Amino acid sequence: MSQARYSIIPTAALEDDRLSAQDLRILATLGSFLDKNYECFPSQAVIAERAKCSRQTVNKSLQRLGDFGYILVIGSARGGLKRALRYRVILDVNLDDIEAGTPVFSDVKKSDIDVVKSDNDVKPKGDIDVASRATAKEDTHKKIPTHTARGVSEQILALLPPLKRKMAPKDSLPKLVGSILKQTDPESLLAAVRACYSTERHVAEDGQYAPAIYSWLKDGVWKNWTPEAELPAAQMTDAEWATAMRHWCDTGEWLVTASPAPDHAGCQAPAKMLRHAAKIRPDLAERILKNLKLGAAA
Repeated sequence: MSQARYSIIPTAALEDDRLSAQDLRILATLGSFLDKNYECFPSQAVIAERAKCSRQTVNKSLQRLGDFGYILVIGSARGGLKRALRYRVILDVNLDDIEAGTPVFSDVKKSDIDVVKSDNDVKPKGDIDVASRATAKEDTHKKIPTHTARGVSEQILALLPPLKRKMAPKDSLPKLVGSILKQTDPESLLAAVRACYSTERHVAEDGQYAPAIYSWLKDGVWKNWTPEAELPAAQMTDAEWATAMRHWCDTGEWLVTASPAPDHAGCQAPAKMLRHAAKIRPDLAERILKNLKLGAAA
């Protein structure tokens, strides 16, 4: 197999203690395939061969890299846009924004117990008296008003399925949420989180197939899940189209109010995604393909 002569990856990954040597090898493998848009689409078998590991290891590592904000997975290997997988490597990663140096499952000490950790189902060893619990809970509510960025972040974490809640960068999330709250109100943001992370697909297997919350917020995909969402179709990114198409293929619900659904005339989704949707929904293929220009489906 032909080997690339160099690889491009974010330098922040080299200083991130959460990443293993195998994670770095797999990230470097992706970096060796990048096009001018910093995207690539190697199969997991190809990644495994170049990274010299099993496909199971590749799958777990890609999940971690996505959750930590180093890659964006576009498409889905299950349901939705089957096998329409592309990986975008995020080069401009700031360790200050991704909970640098914090292990994925940090040790819990008795003195660290508070409402946040209780919400995450972290139970300490040994007994803690009722008065201590009450004091910790009372102090936490005083320090974190629900209308602040940190308070909204805690509400967001409580809405996530268990796996995504554990993997979320809890220290950096409030900063990101704070920037979003300058553009929208807390109720709309929380409604979007609730709508996305309560779907049957995203709840399955403790949230294994749900999007990573940090990337989902940072990339603006949450806007497609607000009740008043009406992003002009021309301004939607491929990732946003892929999210909407995947949800439609899975549930039949179309989230893009600025464009008709794929099986209705006038759908403005990219042609490649309409073709994928037609393969996934053969019962609607004829109606979907009518939205392509003459000869586009050839």
